Amino acid sequence: MNLNEMLNRIYETIYSYEVQDIPLQVVDFFNELIEKQAININDIYQVQTYNRLMKNSLEAMQNMDYLLLADILEYELKPIFGLGNKN
Repeated sequence: MNLNEMLNRIYETIYSYEVQDIPLQVVDFFNELIEKQAININDIYQVQTYNRLMKNSLEAMQNMDYLLLADILEYELKPIFGLGNKN
């Protein structure tokens, strides 16, 4: 499954309010970003951005604010890591 498919699955889970599945999907997605080398681990800016987005995503899940989580993924993460229709 590519990164965009994983994101779409997270969105579907959020909007169908299957909250029990969201944390694992988000963790899998962030792990996949590293495994597929979507971020350059030698670029301090990308690593800091990755860490900030992961922290914000975890906080949104802890607060059960799944719409905020969807917004973080859509409007912050996708543009920064170049995700879109190409993956």
